[in-house]
Amino acid sequence: MDDYFSEMWNQEMNNRLLDFYIEFASALDVPEEIKKSLSAPLLVHASPSYIENADKRVILVGKETMGWIGSYQNFCCDMKHNPEESCKRMMESQAWFMLHDKKSKYKYWQMYKMMAKRGYNDLLGASQLWTNLIPVDYHGHSYLGTGRALQYDKMPSEFISSLRLYAEKMLKGTINILKPRIIVFCTGSTYDKDLYSFLHIDSKHTVSLRKLPECAAKEEGSIDLTDTVTFMWNDIRCIRTEHPRKLESRGTKCVKKIVVDTVYNLIESEG
Repeated sequence: MDDYFSEMWNQEMNNRLLDFYIEFASALDVPEEIKKSLSAPLLVHASPSYIENADKRVILVGKETMGWIGSYQNFCCDMKHNPEESCKRMMESQAWFMLHDKKSKYKYWQMYKMMAKRGYNDLLGASQLWTNLIPVDYHGHSYLGTGRALQYDKMPSEFISSLRLYAEKMLKGTINILKPRIIVFCTGSTYDKDLYSFLHIDSKHTVSLRKLPECAAKEEGSIDLTDTVTFMWNDIRCIRTEHPRKLESRGTKCVKKIVVDTVYNLIESEG
C-alpha cells in the first residue's frame, strides 16, 4: 500500500487534485451546527492506469457519500492545522477501496467493479475512477431527505443553495483535472435538477441511449432504457442512468451490463 501511495503522489494529476482540494474542499459556507451533520467530503485520486490511458478514461458518478469517513466539521478543523495532510488522507482513503477490492453489498460499488473489470483483471489495472455528484452526505443520507424508501431529516432549505454551489465547484473542478473521456452518472431523476444545473445542460437536449450506434442494447427491444439518456458536455460523452439499486428493484438488472457494454463499445469505436 505504501508503494502505491508513493507512486500516487509522484503523479502530476494527483498533485493538481490535491492543490484544488486544499483550496476548495473546506469552503462550504454553512453554520457549524450543519457541519456537524455533514460527512467529510469524498476526495478523488487518480490511479496510475487512469493517468496513463487518456483515451480510455471513464468516471462513474454516484449520488452522495452515504456515511463517508468522519465529519465535515472535523475535516475543516484538520484543514486549519494541516490542509495538505488532511486532503492527502482523504484521497488515500478513496484509493483504499481500489487497493483492497473487497466484495460489497452496495449496488453502486458492484457496478463500478463490473465496469472496471470489463476489460481488466483488477481495479488497479483499470482506467476507471468513481466519485459522487454531491461530495458530502447529511445525517448519513441524502441532503434531500430521501433514501432507501425512507424519510430522513432534510437539510434546512436555507442552506441547500450553498451545498449545491459547493458541489458544483467540486464536481467541475475535479472533472477538469481528470479529463475523462466518458462519464456515467448513476443519479436518477431525483438528482436531475442538480446534475443539469451544475453542467448547464437543458434536459430537453438529452437523447435515449438507444440513439447511440454503439448502444449494446439496440437489438434487445424488450429492455427499457427510457430513464437512461446521453448528452455531450465539454466534448465528454455523458450517460445518465438510474442508481443500480433502483434499476434492479424495477426488474431491469441487465441495464447495468448494457451501460457498461456501451461504454466499452464507445471506447473501442473511437480508440
